[in-house]
Amino acid sequence: MLNKITASAALALLLLSGAAQADEHKPSKDAVIHFADFRGRIDDWRAEGRDAILIKSDTGQWYRAEFMSPCHGLPFTETIGFVLNGTRQVNKFSSIILRGAGGLKEECWFKSFVEIPAPGKKSDKPETGK
Repeated sequence: MLNKITASAALALLLLSGAAQADEHKPSKDAVIHFADFRGRIDDWRAEGRDAILIKSDTGQWYRAEFMSPCHGLPFTETIGFVLNGTRQVNKFSSIILRGAGGLKEECWFKSFVEIPAPGKKSDKPETGK
């Protein structure tokens, strides 16, 4: 009888821990920057290698767009254009265009577009205890 109770308690704990982990890894809600075609709505951007771009709106909110495939020219470009496809918003269906040397053009499609905390706020330095 005691073994059944112990097994039931262990199973319950295992199920609860699995539910907590599922919530922890739940994908963020898709984000949108409305009226992105207005001047100044997109305030800044930063390349995250070839796989993603960080975008800051004029409200100070940061977003992360992950690409469907590597955006090879992104780490080397200084200017990008946002393709809004008539929607006037940046969302997970948007893309960016890069113009490289010799007029070469590369379009990089988003796979996801989510809100993130401002990058660079958290210090990577260990606490010294002082």
